[in-house]
Amino acid sequence: MFYKHADFAFNSQWKVTIQPYRDSHILFIDDVYQHPDRVYEYLKDIPIKAHKWQKGSSNGVDYYDGQMHCDNRWDLCRSKLYENILNFYKIEEDEDCRIDTISVINQFRLVRDCPGPDQFWSPHIDNRLNVLLYLNPQPDTDPGTSIYWPYQKGENLLDKDTEHLTPWKDNSYFRHELCIFGKYNSMVCFPGQWPHGQTIIDNRYKEKTRLTEVVFF
Repeated sequence: MFYKHADFAFNSQWKVTIQPYRDSHILFIDDVYQHPDRVYEYLKDIPIKAHKWQKGSSNGVDYYDGQMHCDNRWDLCRSKLYENILNFYKIEEDEDCRIDTISVINQFRLVRDCPGPDQFWSPHIDNRLNVLLYLNPQPDTDPGTSIYWPYQKGENLLDKDTEHLTPWKDNSYFRHELCIFGKYNSMVCFPGQWPHGQTIIDNRYKEKTRLTEVVFF
């Protein structure tokens, strides 16, 4: 099968919803790709390559967690959308925050069963702003990303990279506050310092790869 640049083009107009939350806002942007089915068809069967390694990691044993990259620097609509997002959050570009249109695709797949509803994927924090684009064709109300409030045990872990060593946590570490739906071809933006993690509630990602395009500012 052959793919052209145009298969990966962003739309030039989007449906935007602004939701106040905590001390900031969550930004929802629908209909991001012009041809999301072509994007998914391209991505769904690409082998998963681990993007980081830790001694004792369960990556490759209990689950596959990897990344791949697509060079989309030709797409001016993509850079314009990111510029608008930064303007909304009043974030200025500097040496630590640059608009980069080389797309990063997170790939996740379970090997062993999800441990159940009392366990959730390890919450973490990132930089100033997270931008996530859901790329799996699925119902609009399927779970995507969860926001948490840390208890003291969880607070002590947030600046440590425990995701691949002890990937599952329980409610003695964090309180689940909000689940953002993983709506197909939709983007969500929120401050990266809010503890968050992918929402894995069952074994649906044993049969297919969870695909999310990510940008961190």
